[in-house]
Amino acid sequence: MMWYIIYVRGGQENKISTFLNEHHLTSFIPMKEKYHKKDGKLLKVHQILFSNYVFIESDKNYIEFTETFNQIKIKNKNLIKQLRYDIEGTPPLRDDEIQFLKKLLGLNKIVESSIGLIENDQVIITDGPLMGFESSIVYINRHKKEAKLEIDLLGSKREVTVSLEILTKT
Repeated sequence: MMWYIIYVRGGQENKISTFLNEHHLTSFIPMKEKYHKKDGKLLKVHQILFSNYVFIESDKNYIEFTETFNQIKIKNKNLIKQLRYDIEGTPPLRDDEIQFLKKLLGLNKIVESSIGLIENDQVIITDGPLMGFESSIVYINRHKKEAKLEIDLLGSKREVTVSLEILTKT
């Protein structure tokens, strides 16, 4: 199963995902849980992990998928382009990147909140999808309950912010 990434106009991710699903392409939008304070209460909300991107799972090879995408792209002006490594058709996501994202996102394609602690300036994740990815954490904001991860995606380093609650610091 290949994963393809489509770049779309800002704020149109949900509409495009629905549009692609109607055209028999299995699309999804990676989401993240985030803590949000409203009226003094702490709520968990879902936000888009990668703004302006829609992911597609397909068993079509690169050439077949590109032909299908180009036919569909004509029907919707909010589809901007298909991301790719090169013009030879190298898949946009390598297998190791797909496995990393699958582990991080889980079955429901949402990066859920993680729980951890800081011991001797070392982050230890005790629960959640960040277990095993401690070395990818570059910054923690304990007040906002967030962690910034540096990940390899599409051949470059990218930072993503996910929920992390630090219970104790010793």
